[in-house]
Amino acid sequence: MKNSITAGLLLLSAFLISCQQNEKEPLSQVIERGLQRATGQALLMAKELESQEGAFPRSTNPDGTLMTSDYHWWCSGFFPGELWYLYENNPTEELKRFAELYTDRVEEYKNVTYTHDIGFVLNCSFGNGYRLTGNPHYADVMVTGSNSLITRYDERVAPYAPGILIPISGNFR
Repeated sequence: MKNSITAGLLLLSAFLISCQQNEKEPLSQVIERGLQRATGQALLMAKELESQEGAFPRSTNPDGTLMTSDYHWWCSGFFPGELWYLYENNPTEELKRFAELYTDRVEEYKNVTYTHDIGFVLNCSFGNGYRLTGNPHYADVMVTGSNSLITRYDERVAPYAPGILIPISGNFR
């Protein structure tokens, strides 16, 4: 009987302790922890592929290895864009170097005329790079990409919505 009472009191104590309301972590701390984790993961991928000319992280294979792509994949600008966003949050030279490296890897997409995905690829990478650094070469790449994109316009189809024209000093170049 004594063991039953002791066990019951222990269970009741455990239950009451588990019902105790813990203080919630402030949202700013949750966000900062997430950004730190994202930065760490992005830098791991950037370093892993740094010596693989033209490679971008894409996904993981079933065996857990990193699946890669080249600049022709419509999402190839997302990784450089992610690096630019992380750099915007935490402007370190390491993040900037990798953002520039992976941005440069998609530059040839500026000449693609067979898809409207130019906006995804170039705006995420070169658009964010230009926004954060003011590098005039990045603006030039965006303009070339816009000119490539506009070749897809066909007045018989109606106005072409997906575009990447960006305002440069208040005007479109």
